Amino acid sequence: MRLMSGAVVGAVTAGSVLLANGMASATIPPGTLGTDTIAPATGTDTTAIAGTPSAACPVGTQAVNQIIVGPVDANGHAPDTATFPDSNPFAVTGTTSSNAAFSTKRPITLQWSDTLINDANSRSKVIQPGEYHVVLSCTDNLGEVGQQFGTFTGGLIFSDAHNYTVIPNGTGTPTPGPVTPTPTPGPVTPMPTPTPGPVTPTPTPTPAPTDTPTPPPVSGTAATTTTLTVFPRSAFQGIPVVFLANVAPFDATGTVQFADGTTPLGAPVPVSGGFALVINTLPPGPHSLSAAFSPTDSTAFTSSTSAPVSLTVQPIPGVPANGGSSGNAGFSWFSGFSWIFGFLRFFHFGR
Repeated sequence: MRLMSGAVVGAVTAGSVLLANGMASATIPPGTLGTDTIAPATGTDTTAIAGTPSAACPVGTQAVNQIIVGPVDANGHAPDTATFPDSNPFAVTGTTSSNAAFSTKRPITLQWSDTLINDANSRSKVIQPGEYHVVLSCTDNLGEVGQQFGTFTGGLIFSDAHNYTVIPNGTGTPTPGPVTPTPTPGPVTPMPTPTPGPVTPTPTPTPAPTDTPTPPPVSGTAATTTTLTVFPRSAFQGIPVVFLANVAPFDATGTVQFADGTTPLGAPVPVSGGFALVINTLPPGPHSLSAAFSPTDSTAFTSSTSAPVSLTVQPIPGVPANGGSSGNAGFSWFSGFSWIFGFLRFFHFGR
């Protein structure tokens, strides 16, 4: 498997609602840029899957990352680890400006790098039935701090360990209720018209004073939880690190501030469909990483901060501590980006 063209896909746990015809009743909230249409709509763990965004990535995009997260609960929250994959999230497609595998002029279909069964078998795992979400991000990850231009979202549900159905984008499939037959009306018997009697005027009553009702109290603020996932877990100097924050419930709106200790990692990132993502490089040495969610409406949702995630970045000989190129190493982002992702695949994901 190649990280540049895709890596590992996530599986899911049981508990999603399926209709009798196998279609999912769940819905996926659209991302900030639109939806990611997963095709084919139905298939098995041996199907070659692809994702197509509903629009082109914004001008300035230099990389497209398509990740999958699962298992997810009713709030769209996924734990850090699962039966398969080994941790959440995992990339299924990754492209950069060096291989020109995407377009900022029209939507481009991005093929997943491998089948789900191959990804599971390579890790001696078994796909679990249930629901998981796909997030396609348009980013600029070549600068000092990766900029996220926006996201497209989609999803899948496995009814068992082998068969899946795509979750409809934006609309749910209602469960039909029982049909009640309409009774046949019987013959209508005409009612006799009564003879009106004398009309007695009704006196107008004097209205009694009424008290102004007290409005009901405003319901409490919904609590949120923020989970930070950082990958790869074995990081090396000069290789991008992906930070993914998962905010539950998934309809909470606001921003996430990623930080290395007390140092912010760029500007706050908007939350879309329960997720916020940023790509960054880190200097060699130990790091304590966190993600803090700030709601747009503090009366509707509370703020929350993830547990710290420890990560040690290993140095690479010949590469200066600031991540730039040295005079002898000849290491640059534009000429060496393919080498970096091949290096990450070898040391983190394996062949």
